[in-house]
This record gives sequence, structure tokens and C-alpha cells, in this order.
Amino acid sequence: MNSSLNSVNFAHHYLSKITGMKYLLLLLITAGIATQSIGQNRIKDKFGKGINIVGKDSSFTMKFGIRFQTLFTNDWDIRDDDWGFVEGHESNFLLRRSRFKFDGFAFTPKLKYKMEFGLTNRDMGGGINTEHGFSPRFILDAYLEWNFWKGFSLKFGQSKLPGNRERVISSANMQTVDRSRLNSRFNIDRDIGISLKHKWKIGKNFTVKEQVFFSQGEGRDVTIGNQGGYCYTFRGEILPFGSFQ
Repeated sequence: MNSSLNSVNFAHHYLSKITGMKYLLLLLITAGIATQSIGQNRIKDKFGKGINIVGKDSSFTMKFGIRFQTLFTNDWDIRDDDWGFVEGHESNFLLRRSRFKFDGFAFTPKLKYKMEFGLTNRDMGGGINTEHGFSPRFILDAYLEWNFWKGFSLKFGQSKLPGNRERVISSANMQTVDRSRLNSRFNIDRDIGISLKHKWKIGKNFTVKEQVFFSQGEGRDVTIGNQGGYCYTFRGEILPFGSFQ
């Protein structure tokens, strides 16, 4: 009787070990498949291109990007053009820009959107007053752009005015951190309104672009509305060798 019970217990213990090993093997296989699946879903974009999200039915896309720029300034005065009399030395390290950007399309590639937010003091400068509701100016861009027919597009919201070339080039693509002083004196940067854009080609490369912007004229992130008069901006470009890269 004891021998029979010992045999049964041994068989039960042996089967339990086999069952446990099966579960362990199954767990390892599952973990291996999961690891392999994660490895196959890597982000394909290169560094600097942001993170792209695409809807399963391709009805929307969103690209998220971050960037920041630092700046060191070093100023001094030279009296009477004499290097022996250098005075008034000042230096400063700055976090010039720090920004989040979201852009993509919704429902159709012809309906694009963009949102960009500035987080540094220089990005938010000019706020904390009545015009801006006593709050910092976080929002840089917030607009929809609808390509409603061929080369024609309508843009609604807050964005850069189509001013001089120095202004419309993104700070991320410039060779230096800051633009010229002349640029800052002759534009109001961004504004809120509606814009009509048109682009067409003559032949293979010759490109013509026009854009007219009707805006409030008070700058970005204003909360108190128009203060008298609106802003009308027009920009035309003739590019014989095609658009710039």
C-alpha cells in the first residue's frame, strides 16, 4: 500500500514538474514573440525629423518635435576707437528658444494644421499686460490651412505674416541664432487673421508664389481685439529655378 502511494506521489510530482516546465517554456516563447514584435515596430524617422503618428485608416497624421537654442553674448565699449580704453564689459548666457511643435493633416492631406508653443522668457516676452490678458504669450502658431482648389490655399488662425525673407525662414534653419536688428524693426512677427495663398509653375521649374494676409494688426496672443485699423500684407515670389530646398 505504501509503495503504491509513493509511486502515485512520485508520478504526481513528476507530472507537476513537467506542467511547470511547459508553462515556463510557454512564457519564454511569449516573451520572445513580444520582444520581437516591439523590435519590428521601431520609429523609422531619422534624428531631427520628429515623431510621426499616422492613423490606422490614414485619416490623420501628427508630427511632434522639440527644439531649443542657446546663445552667448559678449558686449563691451571702446572709447574713441582706442583698444586701450575698453569698458562696460557685459556677458550673458541665454536659453534663446525652447519650443514644442505639432503639425500634420486631418481627414485629408488637403487640410493641414500646425501648433507651436514657446516656453522660454524670450519666446513669451511682451505678455503680462492688458493686451494679453495679464498672461504670458505661449502660443506662436495655431492655424488650419485648406488647399481647396489646385494651387490655392486658405489659412485661418495665428501665424507668421508673409513679410521679408529673413522673417519667414524658421529660426531652426538659420545659420545664426538671432535675426538682424533691421528685421526686428520692420515687422510685427505673427498676427491673427485669414490668408490666401497661390502657387503655380511655368514649365518644369519656373515657380511663382503669391500670398495676401488680412489680419488684426495687433500681433500675437492679443485678447482685447482690434485697436484701430487692420493689417494688409502681400508677398510675391518669382523663382526661375524652382522652390528653395
